[in-house]
Amino acid sequence: MTIESRDQLKKYCLRALGEPVIKVNVDDTQINDRIDDAIEFFRLYHYDGIQKVILKHQITKTDIDNGYITISPQIYGISRVYPISTSMNNDLFSPMYQMRSEITQDILGSKGNGSMNLAYYEISMEYLATVQKLLVGNPIFQFNRLQDRLYVSMNWEKNVKVGEFLVAEAYMVIDPNEFTKMWSEPWFRAYCIALIKTQWGQNLKKFSGIQLVGGVQFDAQEIWQEGMDEKSKLEDELVSKSAPLEFYMG
Repeated sequence: MTIESRDQLKKYCLRALGEPVIKVNVDDTQINDRIDDAIEFFRLYHYDGIQKVILKHQITKTDIDNGYITISPQIYGISRVYPISTSMNNDLFSPMYQMRSEITQDILGSKGNGSMNLAYYEISMEYLATVQKLLVGNPIFQFNRLQDRLYVSMNWEKNVKVGEFLVAEAYMVIDPNEFTKMWSEPWFRAYCIALIKTQWGQNLKKFSGIQLVGGVQFDAQEIWQEGMDEKSKLEDELVSKSAPLEFYMG
């Protein structure tokens, strides 16, 4: 079955729990809360809950004054920050610029009659990358998703200019409203049902032992326990299969 929205998922979960044959005593706001809980858990542990992206941010005066960059709440982790492009690498008289210029002249020939040896070019560029890594390296950074701030260890006032770009490898959460296939993901649907069932049992606990019209009596504890067991089983299944990711601190 294809589910393409939150409302469709809510109706699917209620049908799975017995509606319209029986009344599932869970308020709509409670259902939304449990779906939000499921989305959060899915993003934290499911390999399809986040995606690796290249984050590009143009430096502003506010960033320099603060000494950090404000990151979108959709970013859950950062694994790498690239060196900010500065005059050290792009200036005509910088060592790195001169080395690149010399390599280019060796390949093309100072008078334009070079042999175009691409193997030599590839080896030379790898050498330059090694020099860059040893002498400059990647910036040291700190990131915590609860702060939504990226701290980079450098002298912001001297080494950074307004308008330059900071580029980082980041992990962004999947938004189900944009990528609607998430609503139909089998594990996610089952987890939503388990959470709503647990909420249902919790709501009915205050009526434990009370006989309803027609002699019907709900066993709230059993409904709650079933929901908890299904929830724990699904969480153990997901956590045991999830791979650790290298982010948050750098």
